Amino acid sequence: MDDLLQQWNRMKKSQYNNLLELLSEHHLMVKQVTRMQKPISTGERLCLTLMYVNFDNSTASSIIKDTLCAIVEVLEAKYLKFPTKEDFIKISEGFWTRWNFPNCVGSIDGKRIEIQAPYKSGSEFYNYKNYFSVVLFAVCDAHYRFIYVDIGSYGSEGDAGIYASSTFGKALNENKLDLPEPQPLPNMNPQSFKFPYMFIGDEAFPLKPNIARPFGGKNLSAMEQTYNYRLSRARRVIENAFGILSSKWRVFRAPILLKQPQSYATATDVDSNDLENGSWREEQPLGNMRDINNRIISNRASELAIKQREYLGKYFSSEKGHVLWQEEHINKEYFDSA
Repeated sequence: MDDLLQQWNRMKKSQYNNLLELLSEHHLMVKQVTRMQKPISTGERLCLTLMYVNFDNSTASSIIKDTLCAIVEVLEAKYLKFPTKEDFIKISEGFWTRWNFPNCVGSIDGKRIEIQAPYKSGSEFYNYKNYFSVVLFAVCDAHYRFIYVDIGSYGSEGDAGIYASSTFGKALNENKLDLPEPQPLPNMNPQSFKFPYMFIGDEAFPLKPNIARPFGGKNLSAMEQTYNYRLSRARRVIENAFGILSSKWRVFRAPILLKQPQSYATATDVDSNDLENGSWREEQPLGNMRDINNRIISNRASELAIKQREYLGKYFSSEKGHVLWQEEHINKEYFDSA
């Protein structure tokens, strides 16, 4: 029975029972008994919803909508609480221990999720790549766990607006995130330059004092190549997190058939076994998730942000910030591209 439950719902029995208990008294899940019919039970509603997100069965959309909204309400406060200063420090320790990137408090990226054209939506969700979509913008920690998500921006919205209009982007730009105070990089003298805590992204994001992005161009110096390798190695956790999401919940494999896009399961569970044994890599690719074009921000980087990137690049090339295998990877990439 446990194997059958896991096969259909992609959850262990203990995980399913825990979620069912949390939902058992939610007002969207408990329906009144009438003389006309007996209501569908909470367990049946949950099973149907889990089957839908795995097999794209949309035969009971109203039940699915209520159940997904209930899941958000009961899980969001527990699993997607925005990190405190102490949480950010722990996240940073994880990025240094696992990915050798210091003072990093999250990897950021966005994906366009393909949807069926909503009724009477006009061109709101129609993007420049000629399909309908909503945007999933997310931040994850070093263990592929989402710590922030922003779901539902119009697919037609310009790339610059996706980051800038998110609550995360606004809070970061206005210095309202509870980030730790700057600290010297690992192995450096305690009296050395105090480096800020930052998020890491690809070329789509702006270079800011609290956002690191790669050096651009082709004729890069050894220091710049080293920096790009180390940043890419740490940043890819968000790409892998999206891969795990698509692998586990198969609703992301094809255009989502919903009448009106809404912010659904923001607190998506990821089984730790999927992370450790890498079984998600054997599944199909990202399906209906597409990269956001790397044209997000055109504003110029500040002088401070440029100097910080140079400082970090030199640190990675120094004895105190060096890792043994980085030259091998950099040389391999150079000869592969030659």
